[in-house]
Amino acid sequence: MLREGRGLRMLNALGPGRSVVVILALLFSLGWLSLAIVVGVLPVGSGLSNRLGGTIAGDFQFFYAAGSLAGRGDAAGVYDPVALTAEGRRTLGPKTPELVWPYPPTMSLPLALLGRLAPAPAAVLWIGLSLSALLALGRLTLGHWRAAPLALICPAAGLVLFTGQFSSVLACALGIFILSGSAAVAGSALGVFILKPHLGAMAALFSLLRGQRTQLAFAAATAMSIIVLTLLAFGTRPWAAWVAAGTHHAASLATETPLARFVTPFATAQTFGANGGLAIAIHGVVAVAAGVAGWLLWTRGRTTSWRALGLTAATVQIVPYALDYDLALLVTPWLLMSKEGYEDRAAVRELFPFWLALTCLVPVSYLVQLYSGRTIASPLLLGIVAAACRANGVWTSARHTH
Repeated sequence: MLREGRGLRMLNALGPGRSVVVILALLFSLGWLSLAIVVGVLPVGSGLSNRLGGTIAGDFQFFYAAGSLAGRGDAAGVYDPVALTAEGRRTLGPKTPELVWPYPPTMSLPLALLGRLAPAPAAVLWIGLSLSALLALGRLTLGHWRAAPLALICPAAGLVLFTGQFSSVLACALGIFILSGSAAVAGSALGVFILKPHLGAMAALFSLLRGQRTQLAFAAATAMSIIVLTLLAFGTRPWAAWVAAGTHHAASLATETPLARFVTPFATAQTFGANGGLAIAIHGVVAVAAGVAGWLLWTRGRTTSWRALGLTAATVQIVPYALDYDLALLVTPWLLMSKEGYEDRAAVRELFPFWLALTCLVPVSYLVQLYSGRTIASPLLLGIVAAACRANGVWTSARHTH
């Protein structure tokens, strides 16, 4: 993919002012990544504490405690906050906060392997899995391993490492779904989303609307295989416990996770003062619009990066439950825009503002929610999608179609 001097020619094609902005954005992104690693990932002193006084890689404590219980055969116990918290404090120390677990039992299947390890090697494995998924996504989109580390520079990747979340693996799976020319491979990657089903809903819907039956068949087969294995390993009790726990989580989102960390229209409406009913209504209207815009970009975007932007943006907007670390799905369009701008001097100027907006989206929205308690990620992302639809002429083509 890469040839000597082409990067310099790309910067020249952008023009002096834009070239400086690109360089500054990349330097800022490197700083963001370094800060995330130094503050949130690297342990300080003995144990697994980071510089903020919590456990390294943030949510690792949730995944490890759940894996430890599941590894002992108690996959239903992960839905009991008292039992999960006690397990976390037993394995990770008395400073572990109260833990809750919203994920389906399918997630406990791979975590049971993690929970069989001691905390330190489990943390190394967990962080290594996230890094490996990001590098694999970089290789998939950019075409060469030496370019793959660019995936780590996207600010969304830094946030995933800081939080210790699973989103990088799902981002890689969605990247495979977007880029694979094989229905079997793309469908199998989609089936992996049974681990976090709400994030696979849009890709499944888009496949259904395009009549990609073979792809959907492989997705269903993969998902069912994971479900059957989970049933064989743990039985039916965890499923009943998950359904019962779902009511509790739905009623206490604001106490378990600050609403400002959600990146959906629902959260934006709530943090700007709308009551619950109004916020849900606003979310419903905006989510439908986001789904339509995403579909138009997915089917009519001129390049792969536009199509990827449509799918990934719609994915994190249609359900109320999507958090800041789920913006890792946007690493795919960010990387593809980087590649397309690198390879095509004519495209680089058009892609530049969108690439820059995706670069700034995570740090800007994260800092705003951190210091103001309000989330602006959703309107920012929807603005990027609307501008992309306009740049691709999809509104005009949609009107002509009808």
